[in-house]
Amino acid sequence: MIRQVTKISTNLNQLHDAIVECFSQLLQKDDFNEITFPAWFESVYKSTKIKSKLKEIHNELDDICARIVFKGLIKIIEQNNRIEAISTRQICETYIDLDSLKIYYDDHIDGFIDKVSEFYLGLYSNYVKKPKLEAHFKTSIRDYIKDFNKVNGRLCVFCGLENTKVIEGQSRPPLDHWLPESKFPFSAINFDNLIPIGKDCNEKKGQRVVMDGRWTNWVWGYYPYKNVDGIKIELIFIKDPQKMDEVVYDNLKLDIGPNNVNDKEYFHSWLKLFNIKQRFDSYLIDDVIDYWQEEYEALIENPKYTLSHAANQNELDDNLIEFSKSYPESREGNLIMNSWISFIRINASDAFKNSLIKRFYNE
Repeated sequence: MIRQVTKISTNLNQLHDAIVECFSQLLQKDDFNEITFPAWFESVYKSTKIKSKLKEIHNELDDICARIVFKGLIKIIEQNNRIEAISTRQICETYIDLDSLKIYYDDHIDGFIDKVSEFYLGLYSNYVKKPKLEAHFKTSIRDYIKDFNKVNGRLCVFCGLENTKVIEGQSRPPLDHWLPESKFPFSAINFDNLIPIGKDCNEKKGQRVVMDGRWTNWVWGYYPYKNVDGIKIELIFIKDPQKMDEVVYDNLKLDIGPNNVNDKEYFHSWLKLFNIKQRFDSYLIDDVIDYWQEEYEALIENPKYTLSHAANQNELDDNLIEFSKSYPESREGNLIMNSWISFIRINASDAFKNSLIKRFYNE
């Protein structure tokens, strides 16, 4: 929501495509041996259990009820992989909860539905990360994240407060199932549903579904690749501070809103999903207010910039402009830092500015 995000493609998505095609053939072929797989699939997964698991599903289709259910599951799989349409409530009426589907059948069929779901869930943990798959397509999940970061930057696209850089030795890459596996197992290996994310954002989102409510009560959910115009942040004080000591949590708030009023549904979804308000407020106090003076003074004293401590408000404004420029978009918390700098330059009282001039000059 903080900025436009560009989708990245990867050849690893061919596993998802191959499984979708295979499921279609499971219905059409009476003999499992007549089902065709891509040559790379045969080579990569020759020594694994993936085909035996598919054969187990195929054997279940001799049961007429299982066959009927499987036809329905194929439609659900198709719909569950329309990630943006689900997130933005375009096809909410076609979304079917697997638990709701089970109430119409006996325990055997319920077990069959679970088997198909568990097969899909196992694809991500056991098969999409296979070294042979990575070697065949000459790419990996880590490469996917690195390619994403090259285009979109390493700053978390959801909060701007942390990064999504890939570090060798990480036990878990910074990647999120946008539609959670627990509710949407059939999109587990669709890379349209896999997006790099910061650790804190991933923990805040967890297994929560991006849409509030259910069925006809769904609200519009935020979708990372949806065209949006970003956000605006304004620092507002209950009582205008006259000096830095009066810049305290109880006296200020961040006013956060969408740049485009048409994005308000997505904005509120994003705000709630990642607990943005509380996290931004905390970052403002703990990381900006407490430390900005040190960084500002370091800039002034850096010979690279040929700056000097301000003797008046015009010089202070000029210095703050340079300070803002030194805080690039790629830096964590840049939106919040720039909202603070904008407040000083545009909205702060003369008394507050003069107190800063005196403070920096004396130090």
